[in-house]
Amino acid sequence: MKRKTLIFINVLLGALVSFLVGCKTHRVNKVEDVVDPSATEQVEPEPERMICLYGIPPEVYKRLHEQDSLRQDSLRQAQDTIQ
Repeated sequence: MKRKTLIFINVLLGALVSFLVGCKTHRVNKVEDVVDPSATEQVEPEPERMICLYGIPPEVYKRLHEQDSLRQDSLRQAQDTIQ
Protein backbone atom coordinates (compact mmCIF):
# COMPACT_ATOMS: atom_id res chain seq x y z
CA MET A 1 0.00 0.00 0.00
CA LYS A 2 2.81 2.35 0.85
CA ARG A 3 4.48 1.74 -2.52
CA LYS A 4 1.28 2.38 -4.48
CA THR A 5 0.71 5.61 -2.55
CA LEU A 6 4.25 6.86 -3.29
CA ILE A 7 3.89 6.01 -6.99
CA PHE A 8 0.55 7.83 -7.11
CA ILE A 9 2.03 10.90 -5.41
CA ASN A 10 5.03 10.87 -7.81
CA VAL A 11 2.75 10.60 -10.85
CA LEU A 12 0.54 13.38 -9.49
CA LEU A 13 3.54 15.64 -8.83
CA GLY A 14 5.00 14.86 -12.26
CA ALA A 15 1.73 15.79 -13.95
CA LEU A 16 1.53 18.97 -11.88
CA VAL A 17 5.09 19.96 -12.79
CA SER A 18 4.57 19.29 -16.49
CA PHE A 19 1.34 21.31 -16.38
CA LEU A 20 2.93 24.26 -14.56
CA VAL A 21 6.01 24.41 -16.81
CA GLY A 22 3.95 26.16 -19.46
CA CYS A 23 2.55 28.70 -17.01
CA LYS A 24 4.70 31.78 -17.10
CA THR A 25 3.86 35.29 -16.04
CA HIS A 26 4.71 37.94 -18.59
CA ARG A 27 5.83 41.33 -17.40
CA VAL A 28 3.82 44.09 -19.00
CA ASN A 29 6.04 46.94 -20.15
CA LYS A 30 5.19 50.19 -18.49
CA VAL A 31 5.19 53.47 -20.37
CA GLU A 32 8.29 54.58 -18.45
CA ASP A 33 10.19 51.47 -19.58
CA VAL A 34 9.74 52.20 -23.27
CA VAL A 35 12.69 54.23 -24.60
CA ASP A 36 12.31 56.27 -27.75
CA PRO A 37 15.32 55.39 -29.95
CA SER A 38 15.24 58.79 -31.65
CA ALA A 39 15.60 60.50 -28.27
CA THR A 40 18.97 58.91 -27.56
CA GLU A 41 22.05 60.52 -29.03
CA GLN A 42 24.29 58.54 -31.31
CA VAL A 43 27.84 59.18 -30.15
CA GLU A 44 30.63 58.26 -32.51
CA PRO A 45 33.81 57.01 -30.83
CA GLU A 46 37.01 58.90 -31.40
CA PRO A 47 39.24 57.07 -33.89
CA GLU A 48 42.31 57.58 -31.69
CA ARG A 49 40.65 55.80 -28.79
CA MET A 50 39.39 52.83 -30.79
CA ILE A 51 41.40 49.67 -30.23
CA CYS A 52 41.18 46.49 -32.30
CA LEU A 53 40.83 43.54 -29.97
CA TYR A 54 40.74 40.82 -32.62
CA GLY A 55 41.98 40.35 -36.13
CA ILE A 56 44.63 42.18 -38.10
CA PRO A 57 46.12 45.31 -36.52
CA PRO A 58 44.98 48.49 -38.31
CA GLU A 59 48.48 49.40 -39.51
CA VAL A 60 48.95 46.03 -41.17
CA TYR A 61 45.45 46.16 -42.69
CA LYS A 62 46.08 49.61 -44.16
CA ARG A 63 49.39 48.46 -45.63
CA LEU A 64 47.79 45.34 -47.16
CA HIS A 65 44.86 47.37 -48.48
CA GLU A 66 47.25 49.84 -50.13
CA GLN A 67 49.17 46.97 -51.72
CA ASP A 68 45.93 45.46 -53.05
CA SER A 69 44.82 48.78 -54.50
CA LEU A 70 48.23 49.18 -56.18
CA ARG A 71 47.94 45.67 -57.67
CA GLN A 72 44.46 46.38 -58.97
CA ASP A 73 45.64 49.64 -60.53
CA SER A 74 48.56 47.90 -62.24
CA LEU A 75 46.26 45.13 -63.51
CA ARG A 76 43.84 47.71 -64.93
CA GLN A 77 46.69 49.50 -66.65
CA ALA A 78 47.96 46.22 -68.09
CA GLN A 79 44.48 45.33 -69.36
CA ASP A 80 44.04 48.78 -70.86
CA THR A 81 47.35 48.50 -72.75
CA ILE A 82 46.39 45.05 -74.06
CA GLN A 83 43.04 46.22 -75.37
